[in-house]
Amino acid sequence: VDDPYSVTLRAAALADFLAGANARGQVQAFVRAGNIAKQSKSTAVDAALLTCEEEHALCRAYGTARETVEEQLTESDYVGALEALTGLAKPIDAFFDAVMVMDKDERIRENRLALLGSIHRLVSEVADFEKIVLG
Repeated sequence: VDDPYSVTLRAAALADFLAGANARGQVQAFVRAGNIAKQSKSTAVDAALLTCEEEHALCRAYGTARETVEEQLTESDYVGALEALTGLAKPIDAFFDAVMVMDKDERIRENRLALLGSIHRLVSEVADFEKIVLG
C-alpha cells in the first residue's frame, strides 16, 4: 500500500457498503465465485462456449461492471466501484443455481472458470471480500 489516503477512502466506502441491507448476500456471492475461480487457468472467456442464459447474463453483468469499476477506480470513487459490483451478485447466484461449473467438457469447464476468474480479479481490485467476516 503506497497511498494511505486511498486506503482510507476504500475503507470508508467498504464500511458503508457492509452496513447495507444486502451486503451479506453480495459478499457471499463474491467469495463463492472467488473460491471456485482459484481453479481457473485463464481469464479469457469465449462467448461461443457459453451454453445457457445464466452464463450469458453473468458475462453481460461482468462486462457492464468491469467498465464502470475501472472508470470509478481511475477517479478514486470507491463507493461507485462497490455499487457497480453489486450488479454481479444476483447473476452470480443465478449462475451457480443453474450451471454445473465443472462440466465434463473441458473447454466449457475452463471457460466457466475463466468467467469466474475474471469476476474474481475485478472484485479483488476493489476489495478482498474473503477477509471480511460478517457477524
